Amino acid sequence: FEENGTGSEVDDNKFLPPVFNYCTYQLSRQDEAKAIDLYWSVVMGSDNDYDTISSEYAMEKLEEATMLNPWFFECHVMLSQKYLHLNDNKKALQAAQRALDLQAMWATSYDKRMSFPAWVAWTRVLHQRATNQEGWPRNSWEVNNFGMVIPNE
Repeated sequence: FEENGTGSEVDDNKFLPPVFNYCTYQLSRQDEAKAIDLYWSVVMGSDNDYDTISSEYAMEKLEEATMLNPWFFECHVMLSQKYLHLNDNKKALQAAQRALDLQAMWATSYDKRMSFPAWVAWTRVLHQRATNQEGWPRNSWEVNNFGMVIPNE
């Protein structure tokens, strides 16, 4: 705290953005680069050791990426979807909530394959499915109905 010229104290921390633990953590270039490489190896569906990757392998790589760079929301979005595939709604909800929190902090995406509003919308769908304990759809018709609005009866 310090004086603000009016005789009252000012908390400097309230002016710091919430990213990087309110600017108290420095992400190394090596951790950032490794997290990005892990993310893209999952997104592209291949790795140097495999032609295609399994869900378990993908989740392992995404979890490692979130440990290296916990502020990279796209990894949390993908993890949420993977957890829904396994009907692990609790972990899916945690990952989706973390992604939404990070999206609110950053207001931009690293992965530009989708617009930022599309990332937020997709994360909200995952969050809602996890909250409602719905898991992942079992057929393509259910996926097509993601945007369907069902009025309460």
